[in-house]
Amino acid sequence: MIKAKIFQFSIVGLIIFQIAQSMELIMKHVAPFFQVITTKVHHRISIFPVIQMNENVFMLLSLLIIVLIIVFGALIFLDLKWIKTIIYVVAIYAIIAGALPLVFAVYFKQYFPGCYSAAGLIISGILVLITFSSFRRPEFQE
Repeated sequence: MIKAKIFQFSIVGLIIFQIAQSMELIMKHVAPFFQVITTKVHHRISIFPVIQMNENVFMLLSLLIIVLIIVFGALIFLDLKWIKTIIYVVAIYAIIAGALPLVFAVYFKQYFPGCYSAAGLIISGILVLITFSSFRRPEFQE
């Protein structure tokens, strides 16, 4: 029962911190600088792609990610065989999405948008992995 509560808390945390990170990135107008940032990384790591994106596409992708996390979190209640894999992918995505701004901040030796919410995404992603891996289908009854 305690693991089910921690799992619920971690899914909600994942949603909240993903919203916070998306808002932080949108408010800092990161989308127009994707090409500049990824070009700098590409010059140092040649396999890293150069990404160009406008703000509307970035906002749409951010909203889509948030909606998908909410939908997959709700699908836990159904006994679907593939949902466990999806939840693992969502948790790993959260850990990577939290780690990337921190890696870029250390690499460029300056603040990078997304750093404020990064720890929350990493912690909630780890909690989802730990709590969800220990049981097949969470029981949320008291």
